[in-house]
Amino acid sequence: MAENVPSEKGCGSPQLLPGCEPNNQWLPEQLGTYAQTQYQQILDGETHLTRPYWRLGHALEIAKKSFGHGQWEHYLQSLGIDPTRASKARAIYRTFAREDDVAHLTVEAAYAQRCKRQPTTPPAKSEVAGSKKSVRGLRTSISKIADRAGTVVHGAAFATAAEATILIPAVRKAIRDLETLLKYLEEQAGTADS
Repeated sequence: MAENVPSEKGCGSPQLLPGCEPNNQWLPEQLGTYAQTQYQQILDGETHLTRPYWRLGHALEIAKKSFGHGQWEHYLQSLGIDPTRASKARAIYRTFAREDDVAHLTVEAAYAQRCKRQPTTPPAKSEVAGSKKSVRGLRTSISKIADRAGTVVHGAAFATAAEATILIPAVRKAIRDLETLLKYLEEQAGTADS
């Protein structure tokens, strides 16, 4: 079995692993170290892709104004651009004012910070009133949200720095949505703060 000493050849930098490629002889700790290193390299590599995503989004956002709905898909196809990636690139562009703003982010983290469209006006009271069934559904949903929030707060204590960075924008969006929900309910109850 190989010793856990720095290697002078192989993967480039000295390491405490028995070789460059994992095998059945490696201990779980060694495999974990290797896996963490590979994952960090993936994240580091993805930060180099975020600027091109922003630039692609910039170009496509301008181009989209020239096409109708059915034409847009054909245009992307003629360019060989995947529609999902095009949509993600445009969302990243719309979220960040400058290319430099995404320099330190992975594509996933930049996309997670996108601004999803919120309703511009609250629904009319007649629409909100609804039936007893919809009110029961609202009560059930809010109760589930409250219960689930307690569970995820506990889980957040064990999140890694990378996971936290990715989750923060989603939590902020959830808070905004819950604040909007609270505002609507306070307006209905007549207890909104002045």
